[in-house]
Amino acid sequence: MSRIFILPKESTELHRIRLKHPKKLIQCDYYCDNERFYELNMRKNSYHSWFRNDCLIRDGNIYVITPIDPLFLIIPIITEINEQSKNYCSLMDIIADHNLDSITIDLIKKIFDEKLLKCIADVKGKSIFILNS
Repeated sequence: MSRIFILPKESTELHRIRLKHPKKLIQCDYYCDNERFYELNMRKNSYHSWFRNDCLIRDGNIYVITPIDPLFLIIPIITEINEQSKNYCSLMDIIADHNLDSITIDLIKKIFDEKLLKCIADVKGKSIFILNS
């Protein structure tokens, strides 16, 4: 089944990852390239179709992949760790418990630096933090 996606102009290759939604706390699909995270937004159109070249695409929905602030994606992970233990822990300890693939782990290490994490967490030493209250 064909679908219509609108992608960011600068992204060339996107990898699909599954992380918890920051508000709903259910597993959702997100996408990432070498520098950014993206979320998939769908505009549901029940009675619409698309024409592409000589083909009719029955799925009239439109799927838009937009950038998302990576801090929103790490909040549920940090919150879960804080509920289990009130201790400070490293980023690698946090992501090790979530069965993430190597691409996702590499991106998280690249994108989440200490300066960014200080926006939502108390950082103590090198990459050791607990969520701000």
